[in-house]
Amino acid sequence: MRKLKKIIVPKDGFRTKKIQNYQWTENGYAPSVSVFLARGRDRLWVKFVIGEAYTLPKYLLDGEPVYKDSAVECFLKPFNDDPRYLNFEFNAAGAGILGFGMGKDEREELIARYAQHLNVTADGDEKKWSLSFEIPFFLIEEIYGRGFAPEREKVHVNFFKCGDETEFPHYGTLFEIDYPYPEFHLPEFFGEAVF
Repeated sequence: MRKLKKIIVPKDGFRTKKIQNYQWTENGYAPSVSVFLARGRDRLWVKFVIGEAYTLPKYLLDGEPVYKDSAVECFLKPFNDDPRYLNFEFNAAGAGILGFGMGKDEREELIARYAQHLNVTADGDEKKWSLSFEIPFFLIEEIYGRGFAPEREKVHVNFFKCGDETEFPHYGTLFEIDYPYPEFHLPEFFGEAVF
């Protein structure tokens, strides 16, 4: 039986975690990635700091396959009693995808509707790059059609670093995924975020 892992998010600060599970490739590429997660009065904040040189991504527009560039991702299942989850995916230019649904093949693309509310910020230099964004509670409430208070829910998450078509393809996860090939759309491997 798989042990459920947790992230305890303090009321007044960030919780920092490291993406360290790199699997599915043998090229040895495993950039250091710190993930910062915090809860505000009406939103969640997510920030990634990636230990790899910033390079201009190929995909510069929202809705394009940004995961093929060097990218970071946050998958969020805000309600324990609803199998649907959100996937926030961004490359180093801040271009993104926001999907919603039950599985990989049943996603509704919502980035055009909500991009202006995510406050995405990307920055980088020759040694590292970072990306931060916000998840307003109203966005979750609108999409799911119900109220959201993270301290009263069993919120499940996983965070990823990938680059499907980069010089060194790589697939990093915060919570390990037991699967034979690269696949992030597996909510059974999400961990719990306790607010």
